[in-house]
Amino acid sequence: MEEEELDSEPEEEEVGLLKVQRIKGSSNNKKKVETMLYMYWEGALTTHCNDYHFHSSSAYTVFPPTYIHSLLHWKVLALLIKSSEDSENLLSYNCKLSLCKTSSHPIHTVIDTHFHWDKFFLQASFSGLPSYNWEEQDNEKFQIRKLISNFVFPSRWTACIDGDLLNKDKRILHTIGIHPRIAGNQVGRHMNELKRRISGNFIAIGECGLDVSQGEKDLREQVRVLRVQLELAGDSKLHVVIHCRGKGITARCLEIMSEILDRDHGIHWHCFSQNKRTYENIKRCFPNTKFGISPLLIMEDTYPQLRSLVCEMCLEDIVLESDAPYLHPKSYEDSYPVLIRSIIQQLSIMFNTTGSEIADITTRNAQQLYKFK
Repeated sequence: MEEEELDSEPEEEEVGLLKVQRIKGSSNNKKKVETMLYMYWEGALTTHCNDYHFHSSSAYTVFPPTYIHSLLHWKVLALLIKSSEDSENLLSYNCKLSLCKTSSHPIHTVIDTHFHWDKFFLQASFSGLPSYNWEEQDNEKFQIRKLISNFVFPSRWTACIDGDLLNKDKRILHTIGIHPRIAGNQVGRHMNELKRRISGNFIAIGECGLDVSQGEKDLREQVRVLRVQLELAGDSKLHVVIHCRGKGITARCLEIMSEILDRDHGIHWHCFSQNKRTYENIKRCFPNTKFGISPLLIMEDTYPQLRSLVCEMCLEDIVLESDAPYLHPKSYEDSYPVLIRSIIQQLSIMFNTTGSEIADITTRNAQQLYKFK
């Protein structure tokens, strides 16, 4: 069947910058008319966009004017009105401001996965943590939106965890455990309280582990306390924050962990500063381990080999820690979570990427480990 012909030729007329074809004919020509309208509409919109120096193909998807998308969008309606005979005084429309794309810089979320709120709480003038925001020279903006506080000293649990000041700060998430350095200080009496408290709003057990950096005097008690905490973590399905310090102690700690925890258990290896072989061994034993990179990275005089180690690690295995207020680099006035900024800057240099990329990857790593958004 031959296509129907139009009753008459289209008439052309100039309306502002747009050339409009008026098509006279019967309703039987609807499809052909719509096609022609679409062709002219697409050309008109492209011309209009080019006049204001942006590409319509990247900014908007072009639909025929009879489509519901076009009819409902106020910008398209404005263009339709502008090209009509009755456009005068119908709409005030600033094309340059409304059609040109505006560039904006998103605020990149940063997560401090390890600090000690209770230590700040002990300061006489402490009234809560401030906002931590900063902007780099490339106009990239950053904000610490989550902080994970480790409560590892039982003597502070009641005053800090149960207080109103902590609960008011919705940025802060909590872990609870017993630090290995106090495991020999009659800590047995605190184990029942730990068992009672873990049913509360905690995302991990720890930091716990083994520490022989000051000698092995309490090692047997440390092992006992570590075993109890790992069993609690396994039973309650909570992740574990591991503190491991001292020559040759990592293998012993991994052996104990492997006896008690499933291989896929979530592990946060706090303040990692060992070597590549240890890193690979930990990942082999517990593939879901994330390694905390702390201000030790910017303390090159004290830890000269750490940067070369971190360069051999996978970025997807790294989370950021301030360990504030305990780690205090010499060139900084004080130790606060905002030390994370310097860690991001250093990592961006080491991995030859942007600070925003470091922030985005490490934030995603923390979210994957701790299962929060």
